Formats: sequence, structure tokens, C-alpha cells
Amino acid sequence: MAYECRNWSACYDYVPGPGEGLTLHVSGECECDWEGYEFELRVGDQGINPDPRCLNLDLLVREANRGPAVVTTSAVRFADRVGDTYRRVVIQGGTVDVEVATLHAPRHRGRAERRPPPSRERV
Repeated sequence: MAYECRNWSACYDYVPGPGEGLTLHVSGECECDWEGYEFELRVGDQGINPDPRCLNLDLLVREANRGPAVVTTSAVRFADRVGDTYRRVVIQGGTVDVEVATLHAPRHRGRAERRPPPSRERV
């Protein structure tokens, strides 16, 4: 099976209200030569890259019900409250390094504001 993943992005989004906090969202798309494959992102082994500002995610590929040979594009998403220290996401299996942006951050009195992404840091 051949597949290609692209258009990765990662950002924090502040969710107000009960259980408020920052949620890290990672998204991209994977194109496969066959129908019936599923793609999933899960938190991976952080020992591979022990940088505390970098979150390692594993890209898992599963054959659900292999269909005909048709090029199919699937959205791949990850969302979790994993903490606010991450500035980079590395996707293992796709070998992708993505900078994390902040869409909404808490301000006094519970309002949200738009902030630019942090500067690119290479470790």
C-alpha cells in the first residue's frame, strides 16, 4: 500500500467554560492508492525526542475493509489537552516536523485573543 500525507498543521485553541483549558489540535490529510484504509494519530514514545517542547505522535495506518484501487484522501486529526509547553509536533511514520501556533489564548476576564505563532525553533 502506498500513501502520502501532507498539509499538516498544529495549534492550541483555548476552550472557555467548565473544564476550560488549552487543547492541542493537529491535522493533515493522507492520500492512499486504495479505499478502506484508516489513519490515526496517537501520542508516541517521547523518549525518541526527549525535547520537552516537542510532542511525538505516531501515525497509525490500518486496513479496515480494503476496497477497490481508487485514490482516496482521508482527513487525519488529533485533539487533546496535553499541556501548553509544546512548540513542535513530530509525526513518526510520516516523518513530519510541525510548528505549533496558538489560535486563542486566555486573557483576563475570560476573553480570548488571537496571537501569532511562536518563532521557529530548531533543536
